[in-house]
Amino acid sequence: MRLRAALNFSRSFYTPRRDLPALANSRIVSFLARAKLGEGADPSALERETARFAVIYTNSPITNEGWYLAAVAVFLICTLSAVLSLFRFFSPGIPRASG
Repeated sequence: MRLRAALNFSRSFYTPRRDLPALANSRIVSFLARAKLGEGADPSALERETARFAVIYTNSPITNEGWYLAAVAVFLICTLSAVLSLFRFFSPGIPRASG
């Protein structure tokens, strides 16, 4: 289950080698079906259970790539604003109180 969570965490709108998570998903599904039914299970029951897990685990969560891009844009704007305010605060043109 931790491997499955790591695969879901790694998904994004840009994932190099998208075929590898799909391959890992199919192997995780067959592993879960064998773990549930046991090693001496009937092949037809194993096939049905594998298909059931495949439906559950291969459906991608509903996502919108526009929200990913919006989040990245907001992050970059916040970072740029923080850096610019630091430069403005520490620039030599600002008068400082002498004490």
